[in-house]
Formats: sequence, structure tokens, C-alpha cells
Amino acid sequence: MLNSVDLSFNFFSGEIPIAIRNLSHLTSLNLENNILSGPIPDLKLPKLRYLNVSFNNLNGSVPFSLQSFSNDSFIGNMQLCGPPLPQCSAILPSPSPSFPLSPLPLLPNDHQKNSSKKLTIGVIIAIMVGGLALVFLLAIILLICILKRKDSESGELTKRKVSSVGRDEKREEYSSGIQEAERNKLCFFDSCSYNFDLDDLLRASAEVLGKGSYGTAYKAVLEDGTTVVVKRLKEVVAGKKEFEQQMEIIGRVGHHPNILPVRAYYSKG
Repeated sequence: MLNSVDLSFNFFSGEIPIAIRNLSHLTSLNLENNILSGPIPDLKLPKLRYLNVSFNNLNGSVPFSLQSFSNDSFIGNMQLCGPPLPQCSAILPSPSPSFPLSPLPLLPNDHQKNSSKKLTIGVIIAIMVGGLALVFLLAIILLICILKRKDSESGELTKRKVSSVGRDEKREEYSSGIQEAERNKLCFFDSCSYNFDLDDLLRASAEVLGKGSYGTAYKAVLEDGTTVVVKRLKEVVAGKKEFEQQMEIIGRVGHHPNILPVRAYYSKG
């Protein structure tokens, strides 16, 4: 989840996008020293603890939901008023010609042309929101896959226990050993030609690719040189039947340019 956004000193122009209010877990927002204009939107971010929109070209009154922040959060905006700044008058005075609306230095014409080509702050926010949504979707799919595998193994274990009733103790110990070996097997999709098990993965050299709120991704190189990416989830909350259904759907999905194909899955009962 995105907790902090710092886009200061980037010469962004335009208005502050109202889409920022969709980042409900945001605790810090720093937009100081840009060329932002227009009024400040009523963000209504309940977890926001730090705000800085100083030294821009913002105007109008400070929204009620942001009036609890200090004067330093809004200074450098000559046409901005209302608590914690001075009260708004009926007619805002024209800015003195001897002072610019923003303390930012005037840019040469070439620099202004180059800065106009940069991404606006709205596009940056949209990219971040879209990226978070994609990560969340992938995590949910992997979570469902693990749960389906876990429920499948639970059902198989129950069947083995029922079929072993009436056998002698030696036979039960032998059967138990077979079941333990089965738990180390990965469930591969029909289209996958790989042939390795959990022990092979545990012996492989591993490199952490990234960590998220749902688990950690590793790059594993097997003893035969095969390279795979392993996603280990922290928690599983879905049922067995739902997990199996989702895995069947994933197995039928073709290649996607932005998503690695799922080859196998494993869940410890």
C-alpha cells in the first residue's frame, strides 16, 4: 500500500488531481516547489500526517479538512488564504509587480519548453494507482492458487487415512512415508514440461527479487540450471474448492506480455 508521495522540486504544472484522495492509506504528501495552480482539492485523507504544498501558484481558500496543518505547509502561495493562513478577503489584492507569485526562479525559454514535456503530476498519480492495483490483483491470484493446493492435499490425505483402516502397523508406517513424500511434490500444469519437486527448490540458490505485504518473490536456480521465480505468500484465507477453481482458470490462460506464466504451485497442509 502506498503511504508516501514526494514529487517536490519537479516543476510540475496544472492543478492538484482530485484522484489523490483514492490513496486512502497515504500518510505523507510533499508537492512543494512546483508550478501547481488552482485551488487545493478537499483530499479527505484520514491517515495524512504530513502535507507540504508550499511555493506553488495555488489560490483560493485552504479546505477545512487540511486546516489542521501548520502555516509552513502552505507558505509561498500568494493567492492562498484561510486558516492557518490569513483570512480570505472579499477581493483578493493584486500581487505586487515587484514580487513573483512563486519564489521559484524564472526559467529560461528552453528550460520551460523542456519542463512542459515532463509528465504532469496527475499522470504520475494515475501510474502509481494503476501499479498498486496490478500488484494487488497478482497477489490475490497467487493467494487463491496456494489455498486451492492446500485444500486438495487435505482431501487426498483424508482418503488415504480411510483406505488404510484395518491394515497392520507396519503397513501404516510405510503408507505414512509415501504420503510424506507426496507432500513434497509440486502440482504442475499440463502444458509444463518441468520435472522437479520441493526438495529441488529448497536446494536451489535463491535471490530475493522483492518483498510486499502479501509475501516475497525469489529467483531460484536449480541444480540442472533451470531458472524459476517463486512467490511465497504469507497468509492464505481462501477455501480449497475456490483455490482449485482459480488454479484451473490460471492454467487455461495464455501468455501475457506483462505476467510470467504460472508453471506449478505448492501448499503445505
